[in-house]
Amino acid sequence: MKTKTLFLFTLCLILLGSCKKDSITTTTTEGQPPAPKITIESDISGLVLDRQGEPLENATVYWGTKQTETDEDGIFTINDLVNGEQAVLKVSKDGYFDAFQTILPIAETVLKTRVQLTPRLLSATFDAGQGGQLELPNGSGVTFAAASFLDDQGNPYNGTVNVFANYIDPTDPDLEEIMPGNLQALNEEGENRTLQSFGMINVQLEGSGGESLQISNPAQLTMPVPSALLSQAPQTLPLWHFAEDTGLWMEEGTADLVGSNYIGNVSHFTFWNCDVPYDLVELSGTFLADKYEVAGLVRVTATSLNTQGAMNLSSEGSFRGKVIKGTPLTLELIDPNCDVVLYSRELGSLTDDLDLGPINIDLNDDWVTISGTLVNCDNDAISNGIAVVRIGNRSHLISPESDGSLAAAVPACNESSFTVLGVDWTDHVRGDEASFGIGSAINVGNVQACGTTFTAEMRIIIPDQNDYLVNNIVATVTPGDSISVYEMVAIDNQGAGNSVTYTFNFVNWTNDPANAIWGMSFQLQPAGVPNPIYQFGGNHQVTNLLYGDEPGESVFFRVTNVILINEVSGQSIPGCVLELSAILN
Repeated sequence: MKTKTLFLFTLCLILLGSCKKDSITTTTTEGQPPAPKITIESDISGLVLDRQGEPLENATVYWGTKQTETDEDGIFTINDLVNGEQAVLKVSKDGYFDAFQTILPIAETVLKTRVQLTPRLLSATFDAGQGGQLELPNGSGVTFAAASFLDDQGNPYNGTVNVFANYIDPTDPDLEEIMPGNLQALNEEGENRTLQSFGMINVQLEGSGGESLQISNPAQLTMPVPSALLSQAPQTLPLWHFAEDTGLWMEEGTADLVGSNYIGNVSHFTFWNCDVPYDLVELSGTFLADKYEVAGLVRVTATSLNTQGAMNLSSEGSFRGKVIKGTPLTLELIDPNCDVVLYSRELGSLTDDLDLGPINIDLNDDWVTISGTLVNCDNDAISNGIAVVRIGNRSHLISPESDGSLAAAVPACNESSFTVLGVDWTDHVRGDEASFGIGSAINVGNVQACGTTFTAEMRIIIPDQNDYLVNNIVATVTPGDSISVYEMVAIDNQGAGNSVTYTFNFVNWTNDPANAIWGMSFQLQPAGVPNPIYQFGGNHQVTNLLYGDEPGESVFFRVTNVILINEVSGQSIPGCVLELSAILN
């Protein structure tokens, strides 16, 4: 018995950016800042967490034309992507609002970041014909006019309106990990600005069938000003919406201060921000501590404005960001987990871009220095991996050198112990956590990235049941001038001579990663009397999460809206997900 089925879907990928090897081409576009356009090669590693700081597994991370998913520790990495001068990182997971970070490139280093996802909860429901009111617990909200809704085709919508919303407090200590962008903006004249926020809100509208809605008439936005910022709040300020493609806030409209609330009208829904714009300059530098990679967060405070921003350190200790021009600034290196200031320096008022160059850190009792070697299952040193150091409830990602050596200075946070685990990106395995006591200089020896394979599997995710796993899977690619075909073969060996061989073929009909249209076909070949034998029915949507084109590179496809059919029992289960990942032979 052999069966074969073919499906198609459309995938839209976002063009984003970051850092490594750069070339510069100067262009000027009307309405955009007249800055050089930089083409660069980027690496990025990071952690994705929920609002309680717990790691989120299987969150999808988009970085340019590549995608990947976080592992069980919330970790992701993406290598060697050519992009532009500014990078937008997008993170998605069912049940959460999408998150966006705007990151500036730093040459010859690995960028690092942390992202917190906010639950996507239903906040209001009303009839479109009557209009309605959104009011969040802090007093922020939106008043919607009657009969002012459009469906995703631009037609008038008359059914139930479901509102999903979230307020973002600009005084939240985790603001940089939860807000979209980095407060860089373009005003109505197309000039670059940096912003001081007095409140943000994310509003998404859906119809009864889950379709996206927009508005045809203005809605009134209410944004309370945090008490700590009220004395600085101007009577009128601009409104700004977030552009997901560029990672910039765009000026559109104004809001007036009424009591302790800003009130203004908006014409569409996305993230909205009440902000005062300022001229900006660029600040950069590198924190060094002998041979050790420095962990921490760079915080810059505009002291007279009671506002601050933060930047992550790269693997080389470098940072780069936009700060407010012409106002006194304080630079700090902090650990936000235990609220310890590890370094502080007054910068004064900046009138031009400033590169601070090397900043040497004194490794006192606030730090624990860690050394060792990242190795694989054969105890061979590896460089294409990462070590995860956990102190308290905060994780730090430590990149190995070319010889696998690890050397990191990590804030101790008054803890008595820490753990280390290794991840091997080449063989796609992770090790187990090993625990060590805190001391001034700890050699952890060999950090073995060995134990759990986290790719090279066929995984069927079945609602209310355990996942069905097949670990024997290989992949090949047949390149072509117009179309390349990825073949993935999974052998479900059920014992006693009973097995099912599943062969999947994935084809990008456009052969364009940025505008892919993927097709999937599959064949199954039973041997003996296996049970189950699965067919994959339904109106599939195929997403390419990761694919290379050379032996040793990874491929990862995800197929949703699967109706899983067991040919032996006849049982049919809708709402399943098929995931296929392997290393190219």
